[in-house]
Order: sequence, then structure tokens, then C-alpha cells
Amino acid sequence: MPTVPTKTPKVVAAKGVKRVAKATSAERGKTVTIMCCMNACGNFVPPAFIFPRVRMRPEFLDDAPPESLGVAEKKGWMKQEVFVQYLKHFVKHTRPTEEDPVLLVVDNHSSRMSLQAVEYCRQNHVAIGLPTLRV
Repeated sequence: MPTVPTKTPKVVAAKGVKRVAKATSAERGKTVTIMCCMNACGNFVPPAFIFPRVRMRPEFLDDAPPESLGVAEKKGWMKQEVFVQYLKHFVKHTRPTEEDPVLLVVDNHSSRMSLQAVEYCRQNHVAIGLPTLRV
């Protein structure tokens, strides 16, 4: 998700005016990675924003959905340590139990696969499902 608008906004002007001014941002912006999770009923876990920064600042989450998770990661990518942080955020909001476990379907990217993540999921009654491709 880019942090700067890529399209110029529509401009409204009086009919017949030959000069219409418009302003566009010259800022290049950064790409922010977002991890979202939603069920079939439409309920969602507040998203996690991964900012390409060294230090996280609270104002980065201004206007974000309530209880969103903000993480600073040098390159702004999902890494194994960041995924474990997201799992803790996920468990906090879904509250799985032994009688009512939760299935989390993720892609098979290497950032989601670590021993620490698997152990955390086992301890907290989260089953990780990986989609399979059929050719």
C-alpha cells in the first residue's frame, strides 16, 4: 500500500474557464505492508501495518482502525519475527481455545514458516492451513 496518492484528484472548475490549477504531490512515498485477516461472516482482526522504519512511532497509526498493530521493520517486509508478533495479535483478538480452535489460512511464503511460529500456534490452538496449487 503506497503512502502517497498515485492518481491526481478530479478538479472542479467553472464552465468556460481556460486555466484550471491542480496540485500533485512530488513526494515519492514508501510502501507499507499490511497483514489482514477476515472470516467468511465478514468479521475481521484489526490489521497489522509493517512500516519501513527502524523505530515505530504511535502517530503512524493515526486514522487506522482501532487496535491495529504497528510494527517497524527495516525493509518494511513481513519477516518470521514480525509474523510471530502478528500471531500474538491474532490470538488476542480471536481468543481460540482447546474446545474452539481457529484455522488460519496463509500463503506458503517463507516468512510465515518458522519453528517459533508453529510452536506458538500449537500452544494457542491455532491451526495453520496452507493452500495447495492444482495443475
